Amino acid sequence: MLFELRSSWNVYRTGLDLVALSGIVILLSILVLLFLFDDYIYISVTGIFLRISKITEIDLFGLVLPLMVFLLVMGIYTLVFVTLTIATREYRSEELSRNLFIKQILNSYPEVYKFLLVWFLIQFNITIFAYVLSIDTFYISVVFLIMNYVILFIPYAIVIEGVDFDTAIRKLLLFRRELALYPFMYAVVGIVFYIAILFLLDLLFPLEISRYVMLFINTFFLLPFMIILGANLYFNKFSLSIRKI
Repeated sequence: MLFELRSSWNVYRTGLDLVALSGIVILLSILVLLFLFDDYIYISVTGIFLRISKITEIDLFGLVLPLMVFLLVMGIYTLVFVTLTIATREYRSEELSRNLFIKQILNSYPEVYKFLLVWFLIQFNITIFAYVLSIDTFYISVVFLIMNYVILFIPYAIVIEGVDFDTAIRKLLLFRRELALYPFMYAVVGIVFYIAILFLLDLLFPLEISRYVMLFINTFFLLPFMIILGANLYFNKFSLSIRKI
């Protein structure tokens, strides 16, 4: 695990200009969403959430603009995900080629975007369903935890293997034993980071400020670093890692 963490940090540092640029665009898009639709979205120190009670009251016409902005934000996130994943693969395999890099982004982008959009719609509908039926959020969290364990490496398989969604599923099933522990390792690293950062924020800032500081940290560090870490963990399914740290 130390190898993956060091490798992820090296890729993060190498692509810091990309991380900074994409982070600025994502942050500005999120701030636009918050400014235009503050009744429907709120920020906590653990992330950005929809106000489900408000969402169920919105009409179809009022949903069009926030949906368009959201699709734009998801498109930017998809581009960041695909780019950082390909950069991680090339770092680990030493296959650096600018033309190939761009071609791989163009090939993988539609499949990953489609997957992330479907995944969001599944979560959104389950959340609405749970709200309407007054199901305890604890049970919904458990369901999402299990689902995230199952699907974590699907977008990585699409990008790293250069395949479509269906083939990515088959490859994950083929290597299910080799990859079984990696989602737990991924989750532990994420939880440790979050707890450590939240502890420091609690010491340094009041809650109102901490929410926005955490949004900044998420956008420019946690989100890109965890994308890179996931790519490194998935890459371990291959028998050989050429580059040594």
